[in-house]
Amino acid sequence: MHAEVKLYPFAYGDRLGKERNTYQYTEFLGRDFLRAWKESRFRCIPIQQDLEENRETAARTHQSVISSFQELEFQITQETGLSASEILGFLILKFEEGNIEDNLTKWSNLWIKKFEITKRVYDRYKGLKLQATGAKSYEDISLYLMLADLFIRYAQADSNLPAINALLKIMDSLASRSQEFDATDRALFIDRANQEAALVDELARSVNVSL
Repeated sequence: MHAEVKLYPFAYGDRLGKERNTYQYTEFLGRDFLRAWKESRFRCIPIQQDLEENRETAARTHQSVISSFQELEFQITQETGLSASEILGFLILKFEEGNIEDNLTKWSNLWIKKFEITKRVYDRYKGLKLQATGAKSYEDISLYLMLADLFIRYAQADSNLPAINALLKIMDSLASRSQEFDATDRALFIDRANQEAALVDELARSVNVSL
């Protein structure tokens, strides 16, 4: 385990607390680096876990009270803003509908930018630039799982490289808190980790690299 932590430290420690990740000047160490990355994802998954049950749990339907981008932009500019779960739920539902319109791309890119800068998902946002508001709590695991889902759907929709990059980083943050997962969190994390691995494998194949 110590070798994996040394090669890929980003998914260990308290990455949602005082040990927030920075990735500047990260050295790439080839296949050993990638093996350590994969180990960081699956170390918390019980070998005998029922994968079919995981898939059923992970497929739970997202819900949102927002019905349109016009309503989203109106509500988020009001005094109390909107909860992250309402915003993310709406965007994920839009991806499920399969119509990748300009507004969906715009808001997804905004989430990528915000997470790349802060490495946080706050409980509430206000304004068209997604400014954290309210209590500014950022330790709700379910919100990170939702944002990971959004990044996955965006990446799958058009092979969006910034979305894959942001996904890797949010999965690092989640993996560092894997000891806190309940059964549902664990099932959702497994689902996200499998899809993350599939996206990385697809990217490697596109440039004729074998993992």
